[in-house]
Amino acid sequence: MQITSGLQAIHAVGVVHGDVKPENILIFRSAEGGYIAKLADFGSAIVLADITLPSSRPLGTVLYSAPECYPGGTTTFKRDELIKMDIFSLGMTLACLLQGMHVLEDINQLSASRLESLKRSDRLAGWLVEHKRQRPQTAGLRPG
Repeated sequence: MQITSGLQAIHAVGVVHGDVKPENILIFRSAEGGYIAKLADFGSAIVLADITLPSSRPLGTVLYSAPECYPGGTTTFKRDELIKMDIFSLGMTLACLLQGMHVLEDINQLSASRLESLKRSDRLAGWLVEHKRQRPQTAGLRPG
């Protein structure tokens, strides 16, 4: 998948996107007649070399953010934790797209059984895990 490859590429150079969501994925028609997906809107991006870690900077759009970003969650994040938040956001983005949810739909409307089903999905395995230590590193993403 082109978006996972793009996310791997920015993580490899030390950048965390910080706001992966459907609105930040642009689809273009290629010269060959196919389609190309690109990650856009780096307004929330963090250049890891430019910040003091652990960082206290909150990330993303609430609907797609990792649980630790919510009020009452962790207040500081290490490098790997910031990267794993991008992975969670990508997993949530793909889950919403695959389930046909409107991007602005309240996450509470996603039934617990549907969310559990997505968590067990081969393609999204581990991406939606609540506990950040159990989420894969970027290198663990497998384009489908």
